Amino acid sequence: MKTKMAQESGLRLIHVFEEEIVDRPDVVISRILSSIGICEVKLGARKCRVVPLEFVDKRDFFEKNHIQGDAPSRITFGLMYENEIVSAMSFGGRRRALGTKEDKEGVFELIRFSSLIGYNVVEAFSKLLSYFITEHNPKEIATFADIGWSGNDPDRTVYVKNGFKFE
Repeated sequence: MKTKMAQESGLRLIHVFEEEIVDRPDVVISRILSSIGICEVKLGARKCRVVPLEFVDKRDFFEKNHIQGDAPSRITFGLMYENEIVSAMSFGGRRRALGTKEDKEGVFELIRFSSLIGYNVVEAFSKLLSYFITEHNPKEIATFADIGWSGNDPDRTVYVKNGFKFE
């Protein structure tokens, strides 16, 4: 209700839980600063090249830079800038834990997206998503947003701006 009331008042409310601060304080601080427009490095995705990420690189990147750490996935692409991964996005089949009963051909879930702590990689989400679509021609892509961070107004999310429908 707090999130909805804040939204109706034109405010964005961010929920931060104790375990997020304890487990990943650098990520929490970076996300809060980013949400108010403060970042160490602002970089355009057009200056980056898309590269496939191996399991170890993907795992390390998300463990250090995503609020929930890594998660199992089959496909991960990163944006590379000057030999450093500055953003990454991973995909897999729809997870059974979220109600999917069987794998379906061409149906994917966007499982993780994150940028390097302290970085705002402008258009990273759309560049990585477009690359995935070009390479894998999915029939459907689903994803989930934590409204504690993204808010409850779908029109203000990177998801809707990139063609996802809010349900």
